[in-house]
Amino acid sequence: MTRFKSLASVPNHTRSVLRRRFSHLLPKERQGRHLAPDIELYDEEVVLRLFQELSWTKAEAPDRALELFEANCADPESARSCLEKLIDEGWICEGWHRLTVSYDVARAAEQAFPSSSPFRNWLDARYCTDWRWDARSNDDDRVEQIVKQVLSGATRPAHIACLSPEWVSARLWDRKDAGPDDQSMRLLWWVQRWMDLGYPDVSRDAWSSADSEAFQAAALAVSVDESHHRGWDEYRKLLLQLVAHVSNRDPADFSEYVDAVPKTLVGRVAWLDNNRVERLSLAIGEAAHFSLGLMRILCRMVEQQEGAAAPHPTFATLVDFGMSHPEILGAITGECHDCPRLLADLLMHPQSSPLACKIIAAWRHIPEPWERDLFQTEAARSTCEAFTDAVDVMVHWLEQGRVPPEEVAAVYWWLHGRRDGGDSGVVSVAEELLQIFRARLKHVDPALMVSMADALIEAAVGQPVESAQFVAALDFVDVFKIERVNPEVLTLAYVLSIQGRSPALSVSRISPSAAVTLCRLASRTGNYGVFLNPFDIRQRLRETEEETTALFMLIRELSNSVRAHIRILSRAVASIGESVSKEIVDALANAIRIGALAHREKGKVPAFAPSYEAPGSWSQREGSIAADLGAAISKLEDSSLEKVLVQILETDEPGFLAQLSSWSPPLLRRRFERRIDALVPEEAAELWSIVDLQKRIEDLLNGGFAGAAAQFMTIETSATTLGPGRGRETMRLRFALHLAFMQEDWKTIDTAVLPEKVEQMDRQSLMDLISFYQALSQVKRPGGNLDRAVTTLEALHRQNPQVQSYATNLFAAKLSRVMGGDAFAILTGAKLREGIELLSEYEQLSGRSVTGADAHSLGSNKALLLLAVGRPEDAHVLLRAEYAERATAQIAAYDAVALARVGRHDEALELLTNAATAFGTTPLLDEVRHFIGASVGPMPKTATGVALSDGSAESEWSAAGAGEAPFTWDNSPDKFHSLMVTSVSGASAGLMSLMLPALSRANLDENGLSTVMRELLTGRLQKFGWSVPDQSLGSQTVAGNPGERDLVIKHGNFELSVIEAVICNGNAKHAINRRELVSHLNKLFGYGLCRIFFHLTYCFDSVVADTIEVLKEIAENEVFDGAKFKHIDEMPSFDSRPDGFAAHYVLDRRTVTVVFLALNLGQRTQKDAMVEAARRKRKTTSGNASHLAEGETPDNI
Repeated sequence: MTRFKSLASVPNHTRSVLRRRFSHLLPKERQGRHLAPDIELYDEEVVLRLFQELSWTKAEAPDRALELFEANCADPESARSCLEKLIDEGWICEGWHRLTVSYDVARAAEQAFPSSSPFRNWLDARYCTDWRWDARSNDDDRVEQIVKQVLSGATRPAHIACLSPEWVSARLWDRKDAGPDDQSMRLLWWVQRWMDLGYPDVSRDAWSSADSEAFQAAALAVSVDESHHRGWDEYRKLLLQLVAHVSNRDPADFSEYVDAVPKTLVGRVAWLDNNRVERLSLAIGEAAHFSLGLMRILCRMVEQQEGAAAPHPTFATLVDFGMSHPEILGAITGECHDCPRLLADLLMHPQSSPLACKIIAAWRHIPEPWERDLFQTEAARSTCEAFTDAVDVMVHWLEQGRVPPEEVAAVYWWLHGRRDGGDSGVVSVAEELLQIFRARLKHVDPALMVSMADALIEAAVGQPVESAQFVAALDFVDVFKIERVNPEVLTLAYVLSIQGRSPALSVSRISPSAAVTLCRLASRTGNYGVFLNPFDIRQRLRETEEETTALFMLIRELSNSVRAHIRILSRAVASIGESVSKEIVDALANAIRIGALAHREKGKVPAFAPSYEAPGSWSQREGSIAADLGAAISKLEDSSLEKVLVQILETDEPGFLAQLSSWSPPLLRRRFERRIDALVPEEAAELWSIVDLQKRIEDLLNGGFAGAAAQFMTIETSATTLGPGRGRETMRLRFALHLAFMQEDWKTIDTAVLPEKVEQMDRQSLMDLISFYQALSQVKRPGGNLDRAVTTLEALHRQNPQVQSYATNLFAAKLSRVMGGDAFAILTGAKLREGIELLSEYEQLSGRSVTGADAHSLGSNKALLLLAVGRPEDAHVLLRAEYAERATAQIAAYDAVALARVGRHDEALELLTNAATAFGTTPLLDEVRHFIGASVGPMPKTATGVALSDGSAESEWSAAGAGEAPFTWDNSPDKFHSLMVTSVSGASAGLMSLMLPALSRANLDENGLSTVMRELLTGRLQKFGWSVPDQSLGSQTVAGNPGERDLVIKHGNFELSVIEAVICNGNAKHAINRRELVSHLNKLFGYGLCRIFFHLTYCFDSVVADTIEVLKEIAENEVFDGAKFKHIDEMPSFDSRPDGFAAHYVLDRRTVTVVFLALNLGQRTQKDAMVEAARRKRKTTSGNASHLAEGETPDNI
């Protein structure tokens, strides 16, 4: 169901609504007319008289050009033939009454044609203008004066200014006493003068109805005249001729430089926007300058007209013509960028609605130099809202069969291409737009979805794996689970890309889920074996001569291919829901074997060399390959794990192994340590770049291998380079401080000084680096000066607020100070107040874009602080989320403390047992287990401190894939439910606390209350990467329309839970209230495929206990036949969270839970208590005063 109810029956109203929304959401500032302060302004009648009687002929006019050619040719026929040949060959671009030559082609013509040729003579004269003045006896002296200046060349008509050029241009058309009588020639005469007036605005209201209609009819006839504009094939032919002339080569040589014209309208506009085409097309557009000017005037008139048909007939005619004529289409898109209200007409025209979606998605908002962050956020929100409108209308036309599925598919791949390029702001918005697009396509007819998948796959034929077309096709098949597609195309495209020689090979945009889909598609083809093992590296290396540049480039390209294949297979292994097949494990092991080290004779290449991830390298954008491999080996077990691990440990790159050890299961770390210890500098892979050596040292330090890093740091100091190599001293100091911090060498850090040979521009940053490590050392060392650390970090953060590690470590230092060296202390008195204030600082930090290791350090430290201020349950929720992203023994120990403090000792001990199994026994786990088992009192002091981030190392809190570890809940085998129940009930408690008195006067309806609930939930869930869309469409109503869920908790494309809310006024047992409660319960089962749902009852005048009783009866007896009731679990209430219970059902052989919560929003008892308190207070102070003071209510007593 579309969000625009008028679209089906009153489309012109929809047009008006869209015009208003787009003008608000997509604002554009039109440049006003700027006049120099000293410019002379003439009377409008004087200017009108000048432009009426002054005529001119330019050499670019076809008739005048022919005259110039005839002057240099033997006869008129040869002159005409010569001119036509130049036009046919693309030397001259022809438009409506205009001939032009681009600057680059004119330069090429100077070499290709003799100076005496007619073409060269015309080129020399093409900017000349012949003026003629038709004098009258009653001419004004001021007019005569201007004419003399024009005829003498002292000025030009375009330099003549007046206050109202709009009036002059209107009178030039409607006053018939000047200008040609022929309508077409009169239009040419008018548009030339309109341009010289400075392109003033033209309003249809400036003329009479007859004159306005005559102008629009004449302008439209010229704009859609086939003889004045080229088709797509002719346009591309001209582009090839232009680039060939400039390069003095044959046009056929550039057939690959100028891509073939796409079939879809969206693809064609994207083709016109291509940088290679755009520059060349400017020359062609110059030739069509007059006709395109008329077309733009018509578009502005359409924009001005409110209450027209949808789409506006004139605009629809232009769009239809533009579909087959690139010059017009390019001009229309340009006008839509300048006039957002035109997008409504473009959208209401079914065939062009996908193009409207593309234009909105690429919208450039008005830049704001000072408040950039604020305005960028608002601009992104506006773009998403406008795009949602556009997609909704486009899908409406699609479902009616009025939009080809190929056009909708083209928008999908174009969005993928936009996501792959541009700055971070463009990429993030493109990702949001893709989510909006996917959400709306979920409810489209499956047959249409298959058609779109086929169109995307057809577009991916012959495209490399990194192309937007390939990624979009694979993503579409994966996200929407399309089965009926040809698997050969994507499989073959992938194999050819891996086997090819592309330095830009990238699989960064192929998600783990898409990698699984790609493997599944390949398994359905006859090329599955080639897909799994696409390499013949030994043969390709033998074919290349030794020690040549060609061999070096080949090895690098082959290594890129091996890395890409390892990434795809690793992502597939990590994400396959069932057990991993032997074929995929063998293929992964073989790919790792090929890339483990350099050995030409055995067909091996150094795919794990640090150069591929060193700063500035092309493949650095891919991220660490260790993350992909780590996720894969975390999934494998037994023989499969050993098969892959044996090949990994064959590599001679210690930096890669150090990275991988951080991403792998902790029990494997010892095997990585033994291999890294064996890779002494003499045994490690040879490096040829100081940057690669620095990257290896950095990886070893970040992985915690201090001894190995120290050996290579020694090698770095003696390594020689061809030049001085700026920045080496800086890196040495950074490494030395990092190593000293790891080894707790406080003396080295305290005595650190600036190197002697350091660039002046690096001095301040190095001084900050030394101060930073000195501050960290004070936090970590026993008896450190925490006040000094806080002061130093505050100064660094104040000077460099953009540096994440300064902010996160400042929070850690303050936390250490308030905890007093006891990581598990329970704060009281003044320390408790300081801890609560520190929590508010965390909220400010978490609102910023903190990522990576800093984000995890911040999260772990918040958990410690929550434990310290007496909020162990909140700490448990946070630690469960952290554990899901990165399971470590330290998080498990913290979480066990949180569970013990809420009385769940058995769970805490079980958690410690599981952690010891997963990570091995550690002193921290043993100490926490001892005290949990021995007593229920306060936890012991421990050497474990707050989490620090050194700003360069990936600590044990670095990010990992979500969903690796389950959550816990006492009464359900599905441990994920605990987090959901805690989050929703906590947000509900927040809503109830707001009702008295903040929202009690707001008279909010169900939607208003749900909006507040959504904001409260979002604040709790956003740290997990989850979202809470409002009124999300899902399933369908009885009438077959999409259902509108109140709230949905989502993680990316996946729905985690659906929330349905209902207001209960009065007795819940009343028939009307009971029917509402029953209806909303049964809606839940049709609103999603989640494992847990929430049924919220907003109680105002009803008694909560009675409502709970009714809800239990309904839960057991009033569900539809497809849901089999199992049992009810009570939810004990310990605090201000609402009363409720959990009902369990069997639905389609799945266990589904519905959590019922009754929110006491009326709070009548509390209000009565406050009134009584006020009455008694007055009785004791003023005798028989029985009324409230003026302006006083029970809410503000």
